[in-house]
Amino acid sequence: FTGADGTVVEGTPLTYGEMEQFLALINQHRKNNGASPLVYDYNWLDGGNIRAAEISYEWAHTRPDGSSCFTAVPTEYTSARGENIAWGYWDVEDVFEGWKNSEGHNENMLNPNFNAVMFTGLTLNDGIRTWVTLFSKTEPW
Repeated sequence: FTGADGTVVEGTPLTYGEMEQFLALINQHRKNNGASPLVYDYNWLDGGNIRAAEISYEWAHTRPDGSSCFTAVPTEYTSARGENIAWGYWDVEDVFEGWKNSEGHNENMLNPNFNAVMFTGLTLNDGIRTWVTLFSKTEPW
């Protein structure tokens, strides 16, 4: 994966099973808190993987070239966006619980304005895992 600044990061993306596990966890959490379920925006998968690579060497909600994290994904049909990032959690349940127990991250997960999500991450060659959740309000085409 190549970051916005040209840095190449090697790693293995999450499995679709892990992505589906996260979707089930977040939608149950939203249901328990009176929020509508999210659907996956697979148009954001490639950009999500790039963000997971970028945070392995530049820990920020901006990209390594200084641009918004959302320049990694197509945003022409979105009117609201959010990003959760994490590093070092071993599995989907761990990172989900970490975000749930963090006020700002949990606010993103429960934000009633969001209707779409992309959850992804990388296992880097050294075994460390990076995690990214991108949220949006996606408008009808």
